[in-house]
Amino acid sequence: MPIARPALDGKVLFDRSATELITRTVLRSGHLTEVGGLLLGFRRGHHLHVKFATVPAAGDSSQTFRFVRRGFSHQLFAYKAWVTSGFRCDWIGEWHTHPEPVPVPSVVDLATWRSQVAKTKKPMAYLIVGTSSIWTGVLRSESSIPDKLQMTESHADTVLYSKS
Repeated sequence: MPIARPALDGKVLFDRSATELITRTVLRSGHLTEVGGLLLGFRRGHHLHVKFATVPAAGDSSQTFRFVRRGFSHQLFAYKAWVTSGFRCDWIGEWHTHPEPVPVPSVVDLATWRSQVAKTKKPMAYLIVGTSSIWTGVLRSESSIPDKLQMTESHADTVLYSKS
């Protein structure tokens, strides 16, 4: 008999330090080209907890409508976080920008995310920063469409996103 795993209930907790790093990076880019990085953190029961984010680095490809991580710095940061956390901190998602006020996942975004989730067989969090708002979602292996999340709580050190 297969072991039943609890489904992710759509909650993603972001440490404020990760969201502030993303915000500073986006402001520096001026939305002239897409930028992005990894989301790293912990799988805590039904929830994802984003502790760290990586930012664009040498070797990455940043164009008006496309960002591709190519630099080794993302992998190195993720590896160091994994080791220093006692092999618990994991790659739990990605973030990038779109040059539009209200961002929505593109066909390329969805295909990439589906491929990532199919390989990891774990839920992943995704964040798209537009010029006026942010799109946040979670994609699970049993679904082909990400669950869109809304910010439901904001505290000094954390921001919580969940299904509306």
